[in-house]
Amino acid sequence: MKPILIERAGICSTLQDLGRPDGGRWGVPWGGAMDHGAHRLASLLVGNSPDLASIEMTVVGDTIQFPEETLIAWAGADLGGVLEFQGRALPLPAERPVLVRAGVRLRLGTAATCGCRGYLAVAGGFDVAEVLGSQSTSLRSGWGGWQGRALRSGDRLPRGMKSELSQRIQARLGSCGDQLLRSVPWFFRPAPISDQAAVILRVVRGKHYSTLAPASQKLFFSEFKITPQSDRMGYRLSGQALTFGVPMQELKSGGTVRGTIQLPLGSDQPLLLMADGAPTGGYPELAHVIAADWSAAAQLAPGTSIYFREVDLAEAHLRLKEQEQGLRLIADSLRRWTSEWGREGADNVAAS
Repeated sequence: MKPILIERAGICSTLQDLGRPDGGRWGVPWGGAMDHGAHRLASLLVGNSPDLASIEMTVVGDTIQFPEETLIAWAGADLGGVLEFQGRALPLPAERPVLVRAGVRLRLGTAATCGCRGYLAVAGGFDVAEVLGSQSTSLRSGWGGWQGRALRSGDRLPRGMKSELSQRIQARLGSCGDQLLRSVPWFFRPAPISDQAAVILRVVRGKHYSTLAPASQKLFFSEFKITPQSDRMGYRLSGQALTFGVPMQELKSGGTVRGTIQLPLGSDQPLLLMADGAPTGGYPELAHVIAADWSAAAQLAPGTSIYFREVDLAEAHLRLKEQEQGLRLIADSLRRWTSEWGREGADNVAAS
């Protein structure tokens, strides 16, 4: 299969999969897709394992050319994708499998009001080496993904081998005629991105929450804004000053996870650790954003207002279970859709 061409790279586009959840033992961040839900959805829709990387685009997307017929899917933020071919242009359908013909150019623009990160999955993924069991790019370390860096204009990304499900999805869409793109009228959106000015993130208490002064314990659930000094490693938040109610000494380093909210000693503003956050840390831990809200947090841009709402572990587990069930339903629906087409459809394609 021919590589796809990055004609024009966006601000920060990288190859990302589910990351390195066991990387902490080597002192390596979890990494992977910031919005793992959108990455998993796009991957499912083209028949890929979520362990295969998709292209994560942040705020400004890429322009990509497909030299041969290619099965793709887009999920996450709306970056205004448009498919172009010989003077024709059509909007890129989101949250559904799309088969584009050879020579099509996909032009992505700037994030609109909902979200800031989008994911493009290509059937078969990309033929790049794994590092510590993952294809994810680690920008700070300079390894993984495509040459350990963000994509650049002129890059040609080699494609991997398509799965049987990918081939079935492509075959069924390919029977729809010779068009600029072939897709389906239905789509999947298990968790729409919030378009509100303020977003609520659910949290469970951390082991140092009780060390906050009583007034600060209440202020922790008031408004914070994401500052421009935020990236894949973590979000710096700005809001009411938080203070400890007891003298705090420097802590021994301990394990941290994505979603941990820390309050550095000597500061009155919290940090929210994200995908590339260090696997250990010595700052007091006030709370943890539940895993079911990691995707929502990943789509927040600087300037967004957030509020934390406390839930218990039972609710945190229930919300994550609901998300997993939604993804399984999507996978089951795609398998049924391709199997119902049956041998008759495959024979028609072969004879055409």
